Amino acid sequence: VLDTSASMEGERLKSAIASAIAFLGVLQPKDEGLVMSFSDEVSILEGPTSDRRKLEGALRSVSAPGGSSVYDAIYGASDQLAGFSGRRVLLLLADGRDEAAGGRVAASAHTLEEARDRAIRNDVMIFVIAIGNYLAHDADALAQNAKSRILEWNVGRTQPVAGILTSLATTTGGSILFTSHADDVGH
Repeated sequence: VLDTSASMEGERLKSAIASAIAFLGVLQPKDEGLVMSFSDEVSILEGPTSDRRKLEGALRSVSAPGGSSVYDAIYGASDQLAGFSGRRVLLLLADGRDEAAGGRVAASAHTLEEARDRAIRNDVMIFVIAIGNYLAHDADALAQNAKSRILEWNVGRTQPVAGILTSLATTTGGSILFTSHADDVGH
């Protein structure tokens, strides 16, 4: 599930695509995948399929317009993955909060709690690659219990975005990687 909001435009998006393509390389031949993107809306670009070339082609086709419907993307991807047999893994590549293109209002129709509950109910593990200086900085601040130093908050300013993304990963059995620079994502 790839964040294609306007803030991902350029090198961030290129690096996120490269990371997603690298992830395809660890899938087993019989594993199925699907490619979804989100900005103002959530789109299924390809799949489900075990054809890696189709998945890679879908990843290479994305552009970065609009806002960021993170929670709708997780909710929708969790529903799509519910039909898969075996382990269900969602790889979320994102750089920030759920926010409409105009700013300061949520983009998603679903809430954080609904998205997390849907993933848990459908036995989906969320792995997050969080891209950006603010998120990496805030992850360090949260680790040091220094909430006063947080830079990136959710739209209502009630939760740090780094904490939200960490919670989504850990409560579903996944994990999170914070990276300051998009160039680091492929490594």
